[in-house]
Amino acid sequence: MAAMVYDSLLIFAVLIVVGATMLPFTNGLGMHRDNIIFKIYVFAAIYFFLGWFWTHGGQTLGMRAWKIKLLQRDGSPVTWQRALFYYLISLPMWGFMIFTVAVNSNMIPTPATLAQIPHWVLYTILLVWFVIDHLPDNWREKVSGVRMIQVS
Repeated sequence: MAAMVYDSLLIFAVLIVVGATMLPFTNGLGMHRDNIIFKIYVFAAIYFFLGWFWTHGGQTLGMRAWKIKLLQRDGSPVTWQRALFYYLISLPMWGFMIFTVAVNSNMIPTPATLAQIPHWVLYTILLVWFVIDHLPDNWREKVSGVRMIQVS
């Protein structure tokens, strides 16, 4: 989880650069959140950022700090295709994490059904999902054909 926090900070920096590169094309007005081209651009930028680290050594900077590494099941380096698949099946957890923080910090309007749920419940669901999703040999690793190992 700590490696994800480290990498989230780096991804935030990448998103600042991604947003800044789009400013000349929008006359400085920024991008509307319904713009599908911008969404694809952001998802691609994050994928290429993470994918480059995963395919070149198997470690992002956060993973390097916490001594974990991503490899294919046979021990070989992760390919771009495997990195893409691993990235895509990881998006729901990231999306739920961003959604939970945004709802609980009033960054987005809260639907009436969610307003009835105490904040600690959403964070508990997120924590349980996160722990289960990062157990050794979890479903994401089985489906994507990669595994995360501890390195010394």
